[in-house]
Amino acid sequence: MSPRRTAARVVTAIAASATAIALAAGPASADGGSSPSQAPTVSLGVTYFGDTSVPESQDYGWDFWRLPSLLAGDRVQVAWASDTDDWVDWGCLTGNTDDYDFSEKICNLAEDWGGDKQQRYGFKAKTAAQDAFLTFGNWDGAYHFVVERIQHRVGVALPAVSAVRHNGRIAVHPTLTNGHSLPGGLGFRLSIRVGGKTLERTAKTNAKGVCSFALAIPTSAVGQRASLQVTRGTTATYQRVKSPTIKATVR
Repeated sequence: MSPRRTAARVVTAIAASATAIALAAGPASADGGSSPSQAPTVSLGVTYFGDTSVPESQDYGWDFWRLPSLLAGDRVQVAWASDTDDWVDWGCLTGNTDDYDFSEKICNLAEDWGGDKQQRYGFKAKTAAQDAFLTFGNWDGAYHFVVERIQHRVGVALPAVSAVRHNGRIAVHPTLTNGHSLPGGLGFRLSIRVGGKTLERTAKTNAKGVCSFALAIPTSAVGQRASLQVTRGTTATYQRVKSPTIKATVR
């Protein structure tokens, strides 16, 4: 292969690598929409820039940024900072609105939070919203932000039983706030407190979203009262899960 052709291939490879790196990093977008229909769509982990500056004839400015659809109880973690000497007056979640009534529904999903030059905050959606927006407001100010994560709330409860078999099983069916099951393969932990000791059991959701634990309680605990609780730690997608504790006699 000629030196010229080799050099051309090297340059092409370097250019391709640079393009791939740029695409992986994700471009930072500028300017939110002044109304819901003009709101740019936000991707997690990408930095965006906005400016709520308004003409002197206008009392207030706000920026709308479109989020994925939210479920009730979803936690939206946002980090933002002012790019001027002023502070971002407030940020909040607005949803289920359009260009005709948004001024009446500002912050209806999560109350506003602001007053600092920079901060990180987790908004919790009061209700579900097919159309959800992160909304920023100020009289005059450029800012930037990143939506770091959106975590769903999960509900789980152990069956209300008065007794459990020491060598039996107990199952739970964790669900999202819209009643839908979780996907298969998600791990949960069952804590069994009996006889002054805590036993830990783990299991994963199956294809139907059900999680079944083998109790495997020592026979020495038969006849004693046990406390049982299911938990799951916080992840990027789901909030921490903690079921109510039940008490049952070991048979």
